[in-house]
Amino acid sequence: MKAALISLLTVGLAGSLIGGGVFASFSDSETSAGNTFQAGTIDISLAGETAFHHAGGQSGDFKPCQTGYLAKRVTNVGTNPAQVFKKIGGVIGSEPTPDNDPEAEAEALIADPAEHVPGADDFLFGLVVRRFSSGGELISESVVVPSDGDELGNVVGKWIELGVIAPGEYLEVIQGLHLKADAGNELQGDVASVDEEFLGQQTIGSPSPPGPLYVYP
Repeated sequence: MKAALISLLTVGLAGSLIGGGVFASFSDSETSAGNTFQAGTIDISLAGETAFHHAGGQSGDFKPCQTGYLAKRVTNVGTNPAQVFKKIGGVIGSEPTPDNDPEAEAEALIADPAEHVPGADDFLFGLVVRRFSSGGELISESVVVPSDGDELGNVVGKWIELGVIAPGEYLEVIQGLHLKADAGNELQGDVASVDEEFLGQQTIGSPSPPGPLYVYP
């Protein structure tokens, strides 16, 4: 009887070990510390001319029907592609030299002194954009606005889309201002100054473009 009881206890203990699933196992754990999230950069640099020049290179001395050109280089010095826009803020006219006789006579016939100096309404506008690799190879060329294609007054204050450049690439932006054929003697010797603003914007996520946008008619 005693032996039978011991046998039953042994079987019961073995059953409880099997049913409980008590097993040893091999394992390993690793720790990862110092994980960082670093933001990329959108950064453009601007260089180029500050005075409009004739096709042959001479600056100044423009007359009606002549076009002046101004070239800027916009380089992507950041780490991400950038969508580039430009905007002309306005045109400021001035008279740096004393009136000559023809200018004085013409101005005497104009009641509004604001019309004695050049403004946006006196020019037609054109824009060509060339995209280059970081090594200086031409990738593409686009005529955004044909030469003498639109009234400058329609462009002022609006953002013009120039294109996307990868890190290291650059855009050559050539702007043309064409003095209208009906520019009168009141503008002789006068100067027009144009302010420009360039904007680089990320492309990932399709952000909304700045506004208002210029659209060629």
